[in-house]
Parts: sequence; structure tokens; C-alpha cells
Amino acid sequence: MQTRATARNDGTPEAVLETLLGEQPGRILSVLISSLRDFDLAEDVLQEAVTTALERWPQDGVPPNPGGWLVTTAKRRAIERLRLAGMYMGRRNKPHTA
Repeated sequence: MQTRATARNDGTPEAVLETLLGEQPGRILSVLISSLRDFDLAEDVLQEAVTTALERWPQDGVPPNPGGWLVTTAKRRAIERLRLAGMYMGRRNKPHTA
């Protein structure tokens, strides 16, 4: 079953992303903003997910649900960033004992 994004293009990763982001850029971003509650973080991780897709999809193939793949990948990036920020803040606020 083809998604709307793959039905209207030649099936290359670039074409799928162009179609998907051209048709639904607000939809994908709004899902991320709703989940993350941070507009800037949502934009950043979506861009990272698109970059990852451009690296992986030519080798692995376009996934059956490319929009879902982008959202999932972006959310995982956000979780990774938030964990690292929390670790950094935890170390920074930890009192030094000698």
C-alpha cells in the first residue's frame, strides 16, 4: 500500500521527502510540538530526522510510512537531547566533594 507521499513521486528518497514535506510540513511539525512542548526543539529534531532519512533511505529503502518514520526518528533524537541535557545539568548542579 502506497502512502500519499509515495504515490505522487518517482519513489526516490529525495522525492518522497520533498512530497511529504511539501504536502504536510505543518502536520509533522505539529505532532512533534504537541509531544515535545518545545517549538525550537521540534524544528531542530525534525531537521535532523530529514538528514538521517537522506543518509539511510538510499541504502535501506523508503519505509512503508515515511511520515511516521520521520516523527519517530525526531522524537528519539529529542529524547536523546533531553537526556544529555539532564545529565549535563545534573553534573553541573552536583556539589563537589573532596
